[in-house]
This record gives sequence, C-alpha cells and structure tokens, in this order.
Amino acid sequence: MPAGGSYRRGNSAWSDATPVPERVARTASTRSSVGLIASEWVLNGLLALTLFALVAIPFGASVSASNQSTPSLGLSPSTATSGTTVAVTGTGFGHTVVQLAWDLNPNGMPSAQANGTGTFKTTFVVPLGVTAGTHSISATSGPTVGSGNKTPVAGPVSAVAIFTALSIVGGAATASPAPTPLSTPARTLAPIVSATPAPTASFTASPAPTQTPAPRSTTTPAPTAAPTASPAPTRTAAPTLTPAPTAAPTSTPAPTAAPTSTPAPTSAPLSGISVTAYGAVGNGITDDTAAINRARDAAGVGGTLIFPPGLSYKVSALNPLQGQTWYGVGAHLLGPVEIYRSAVTLRGFEIGPVPQYGVYFNGVSATKLLGLNVHDTGNVAIFGENGVTDSVIDGNVVTGSSVSGIAIHAQATSANPGTRNRVTNNTVSASGQISIEIWSPGSVVQSNTTDGGDMGLSVGGAPGSDVGFNTVRHARYYGIELGNGYGSTVHDNTIEDTLGDAGVILDDAEHNSSVVGNTIRRSAQRAVQLSIGSKLNSVDSDVIVTYGLCGIETHAVDANTIINNGSASVVIIQ
Repeated sequence: MPAGGSYRRGNSAWSDATPVPERVARTASTRSSVGLIASEWVLNGLLALTLFALVAIPFGASVSASNQSTPSLGLSPSTATSGTTVAVTGTGFGHTVVQLAWDLNPNGMPSAQANGTGTFKTTFVVPLGVTAGTHSISATSGPTVGSGNKTPVAGPVSAVAIFTALSIVGGAATASPAPTPLSTPARTLAPIVSATPAPTASFTASPAPTQTPAPRSTTTPAPTAAPTASPAPTRTAAPTLTPAPTAAPTSTPAPTAAPTSTPAPTSAPLSGISVTAYGAVGNGITDDTAAINRARDAAGVGGTLIFPPGLSYKVSALNPLQGQTWYGVGAHLLGPVEIYRSAVTLRGFEIGPVPQYGVYFNGVSATKLLGLNVHDTGNVAIFGENGVTDSVIDGNVVTGSSVSGIAIHAQATSANPGTRNRVTNNTVSASGQISIEIWSPGSVVQSNTTDGGDMGLSVGGAPGSDVGFNTVRHARYYGIELGNGYGSTVHDNTIEDTLGDAGVILDDAEHNSSVVGNTIRRSAQRAVQLSIGSKLNSVDSDVIVTYGLCGIETHAVDANTIINNGSASVVIIQ
C-alpha cells in the first residue's frame, strides 16, 4: 500500500528512504611488452576484441530487451464450479491498482493494489449460475503511481487467463469441451455491462442444501434531530495597524459557524445485504474476507452492506465498490479498509488493532467516514492521499495511532493535495506524531478535540482553510500550526497546556491569515508565535492567560498586525 511522506515539524518525519546502490570501482592494470613477438600478440588480440564487440553488442541488446517484464496472470484453481473462491496472482503490472474482469465485465470483480515490484494477489468467487465452459479472466492496470524504489510502468497494462467453469451432473462436476484460447482484450475496449447474478441462485452438488440469504430488515427508526449550529461570534471593527506595516493586511475573514455532527443512526438501514448471509462468521478467528467480498459483490455498485452488531470480523484488506455504504454500528473489524473508489461511506465500525492503517483512501472523492472508533494502529489511523476531495470525516474517535491520528496529504510523488475536505467533531488522543494533519486547500477543520501528539492540529499548504471551535490540549510542540498558505482563519479555538514552543504558530511563510478570538492558556513558552517570513497576518482579540516567555512573538520586518489581545506581552524582534 502506498504511504504518504511527511516532513512537518515536531519529529514527525515519516521514513521512506530508498537504498542507494554501492559504487564499486574496479581498476584494471596493463603491462607493456617489448620486442617484435610481443607486438604481434597485441595486434592479434586487438583484432579478436574488435570481432567480439561486433557480435556482442546486438546480442547484449537483445538480452536487455528480453528482460522487460511482461504482465502475467495465474489462477488457482483454474477449473471449478460456481461459488468457488479462486486465488489470483499477477506479476508485471507496475505499482498501481489492478481491476479484474470476468469475460471483460468488471462488475462484481475485485480490484487489487500491486506492490512495488508490480505483483498482486487477490481472490474472486465464481459467479452463481455461470454457464459451463471457458471464460476469460482479465486484469488491467492504470498508470503506475509508485515512488522511491518502485519502478514505474508506462500506461495501462493487461493480461488474461482462461478459467473453465464446471457444471453439476448427478452430483458430480463435469467439464465442457476443450476451450479455444482467447486473445488478450484490447485496452481501449469498453467493458460489457451486465446484471449482477442474483445471490439466491444456487448450483451446488446434492445433498448440500441451497443457501438462502438472511432476511433484510424492514424498518428504520427515525434518527435524532441534528443540533442547531452555534451563532458566529460578533467581531470588533478592524482598527489601525500597530506597528505601522509596510503593506496593509487583508481584512479578517468572517468565521464559519461551528458545524453540527452527523448523527450515527441507531439501527440498520432499510435494506441491504448482510455479510453473514454469505458466510461471514464473525468469531474473531475465522478469516471472513472472502465471505465479505461475496456479499460486497452481491450488493453491487451503490449498494448497502450490513455487518450485524456484536460480532468481530477477522479480515485482510477490504475494498468497497463504487458508491457503496457499509453499515457497521456495533461491529468490529480486525483488519483495515482500503478505499480506491469514490462515494464510499463507512459508518459506525470499530477498527483495530491493525498493524498498518485503519482506513486508507487514495485519489477518491466524496468519501464519508462517520462515527468510527479506530484504535491501536501501526500507521496513520485514518489516512487519505493523492487528490482526496470533498471527503467528510465526522464524529470519529481515534486512539493510540503510532503515527498521526487523522491525515490528508498529497502523495509523496504527487503535487495534488485534494480540496474541500471536512474534518469535524472528531476526538483524537495518544497519537505518536500529529493528532490531525491536513494538507488540503479550502478545508474545514472544526469542533475537534485533541489530546497529546507532537501537534494538536497542523494545517499546511492549505490556503483558504477554516480552523475553528477546536479544543487542543497537551501538545508536545505546537497546539495549532498554520503554514505555507494564505487567507486562512484560526478562530474560536481553545488551546491549553502546550508543552513546547507555542500554543499557535504561523510559519513557512504563511501570509494574510488571521488568528482571532482564541483562548490560549498555560503555554510553556509562547502563546502565539509568528515565525520570520510569515507576513501581513493579524492576531486579534485573543484571550491569552499564563505563558512562559511571552504572549505574542513577531518580527518587525513582517508587518503583522497585533491588536486587542488584552494584557498579553508582545515581543517584536527587530
């Protein structure tokens, strides 16, 4: 799985080192000879080397070309009846997402993330009611997005394998006539869209009974009404600049009202596919991945998957389909969820402990993560990267991440950070690095509560963002960091007991932004710090109580405006 790189402050570097090849110098020595016999030997040797070079150069070129990796696909088993789980192994695809298709139709077929060597492994279930005979299983990848020591593969690549579906005759499986080999499908060929087979159809050998999915729930209690938003506080009129700056700062943007949390429903949705109807056990021991994938495929694009409460589902990485809603209030996933398709909603799950990410989403839009409890993760608990846009991360509880709690980044090899992401009403504690870290322009980071971490909130390279109504406590270095952007507002936050440099810091040339109406208590050093190069910002109407070095620190050359902050001391560095 790809991992985002971070080089923020506060010992939060995420290692992604690439091994550097050793350079081995070799030195050849030559000896000179004298005499007519020795000279003749030299001339003969040069002639032999010339002939060898003429032969070896094209030969070497052909060998190099033969080493080019060719995509291939393996199936195990390659012959089976409907309902059988088939393992798929692919090589030579590049570091990207690979989509499987049955007879050129991707509906109901899984996708997989190839690793840095272009290899992937996944499984699919032979569709119920499939026609006996030969079928093509194809795998097509998009352009490589790898980084570091991952070798890119230009453009989409594909491979095809032949699968033979068996029919059931008198309780025994029989094969159809020998298949005719199929050619690899053209990459530009549009997939054939067909209906997903009905999950109630069954072609099992006697005397095994026909499996019937569990009945769907028929009623949904009305959710509780959402609380009304708190009114935006009234601001004082902008006074004159103090001290007189070299350029007039922009006016303080009006803060956005505190958002209301999206309430998690207390009962299952009206209709959906239950994972237990497709064989999920939920005892925390049996691997339920294949059963959940069967239910996912039966639900189809835009469908709803229901995880009955009170069960613990042991899984490897799960991949929802486009537009699916997974409902898991009271359910426990012992494994991660990876989202590579847009408009996916996860609601109510407990996730953890897991060795890597709890939830990972890459290059998608309109992802909703609502009311999750993600804990004890070996990497970022909730992590989006590579152009994540219009996501909603609301009402989640994150505890014990060894890296950051919630993070939205640009990918290490991409300059696309995504836009307009909302991170609201979350509670994050005991993170190894940063509690909430957002690199995404136009984002809203509101009404969150953080405790601990190197930083409470870090909003970097995110111009036009709104950071308000948050409560940040016990950050080891900075309570709230705003950097490398412009036109953002840090307002109406409560920052307490910052152990390191500053309760609020503007750094990395942040400019034309505002720190207004915050309450900052018990900062070990500074309540507010404007680092050198952060220009034309305003610090206005903050309540600053108890600090170690000073209330506010700025630099005269940066022409920041410091006004209406009570009796807090101001240090202006010349």
